[in-house]
Amino acid sequence: DMERGDWSATQFLSNDLYRIVKDIPNHWTSTLDQQIKIKIRGAIVRIGAQKCHPGKLHATPCLYSHKTEYCDKMEVKPDSWIKPKKDKPNFVHSLEKVSRLKIAERVRLTTVKNFACRTTVPSIGSEWYSTEVAKNITNVDKETVEKAVCLILNSTPAKVGMILVRAKKDVSYVQFPTKNFSRVAMPSLDGLKPSAFRALAKAYDEYCKQPRKRLPQVHECSVQLAIDKAVCKHTGFPEKLCRQARNLLSHEPMVTGKRYQSNPEPTNPELF
Repeated sequence: DMERGDWSATQFLSNDLYRIVKDIPNHWTSTLDQQIKIKIRGAIVRIGAQKCHPGKLHATPCLYSHKTEYCDKMEVKPDSWIKPKKDKPNFVHSLEKVSRLKIAERVRLTTVKNFACRTTVPSIGSEWYSTEVAKNITNVDKETVEKAVCLILNSTPAKVGMILVRAKKDVSYVQFPTKNFSRVAMPSLDGLKPSAFRALAKAYDEYCKQPRKRLPQVHECSVQLAIDKAVCKHTGFPEKLCRQARNLLSHEPMVTGKRYQSNPEPTNPELF
């Protein structure tokens, strides 16, 4: 692949994990940028706004940080309020781009628990992309679609797809550039039946308030296992492939902070 100009293999040390990621588009035929619309980037928030008291003019709720002990569930309450900086008066228009659905903009892979979340009220993100589903789905309400998408984005296939297109800041601290979202595979939302959306949203409701384990422990996280099972069942992604990816991902050095272990054995075989 590298001889043909595709250097994405260098993003993983596990050849098996790389081949699984390359195979995902054969099962999920769309891409993240075709399904998700980025409303505002966290960098714009960090440059143009500052924290404030909720009673201030133009005060807007914000999920400002990505603290893993706070953002350890899919449903998250905004942690602060923001307003435009005095020298950034035009930022007031950005405050209208609030949304519930958030995608991680940058994370530390050794500690991250959520790659996507849904805030309890519409808000803006500082280290999150504020996003919305790009299209209306026939016979399915917006809230149900949003919950289903949040669940899909937290599944193992979506996670490894995001990690494949990461931009490194240091060893395990990475960013997810929007220009690379076209390479992240997702199921085509138009191709899912209304019953699939409702089932995925039901799974979201069941697990959205349950804490998740860190990425190095993802292979033994019961909540992650339930998310993966629901997503595989209703999007057609092979569950066996998902299990393999989940186990291999949890042993990648930039995730564990440890030396590479080839052909790792499942740490918790009961979950397989």
